[in-house]
Amino acid sequence: MRYHDYYMHGGDGPHVFAWLLLVLLLVLLVGLIVVVAARWGGLRKGSAGTAPAGLKAGEDPQELVRLRYARGEIDRGTFLQVSQDLGGPAPG
Repeated sequence: MRYHDYYMHGGDGPHVFAWLLLVLLLVLLVGLIVVVAARWGGLRKGSAGTAPAGLKAGEDPQELVRLRYARGEIDRGTFLQVSQDLGGPAPG
C-alpha cells in the first residue's frame, strides 16, 4: 500500500485530527461569542458592577441602611457602624 492510497482511501490519517481540531475551534468560538455578548449586554443595561448587591441604580446606601434599621432588620450598633462605614455622619 502506498502513502497516497493509505491517507486518501480509508486510512485513519490526519483527517481525523483535522476534524477534531475543527470541532474544538468551533466550540471555542461559540464560547467567546457567548462571553462577549454577556458582557456587552450587561454594559448596555447599565449594570457594569457599580451598584452593590441589593441596591438598585440611583438608590442611596444611607437610605437603605435607615430603612433596614426602621424595619428592625439590623440593631442599633450595626446601624451606627454601617452608617459610619458609608461615610455618613454618625447619628446621635
